[in-house]
Amino acid sequence: MQSLNSFEPAIDAHTRAAGILREVGNQREEGKALYNLARALACAGRQQQAIDVYNRAASLLHDAV
Repeated sequence: MQSLNSFEPAIDAHTRAAGILREVGNQREEGKALYNLARALACAGRQQQAIDVYNRAASLLHDAV
C-alpha cells in the first residue's frame, strides 16, 4: 500500500490545475480537475475534504452542461 504522503504531489498538481482553470473561466475542466483532486484526497485518507471538493466538482460540472 502506498504511503499517504505519496499522494501529496497529486493533490498539489490537481489544486494548481483547478486554480488555473478557474482563472481562465473553464468550468467544465475545473470540475474535472476538482474531481481528480477529490479522488487524490480520498486516497490520502482525507475523506471529509474529499467529499467537500467532490460536491464542488459536481456543482461545476452540472452548471457547465
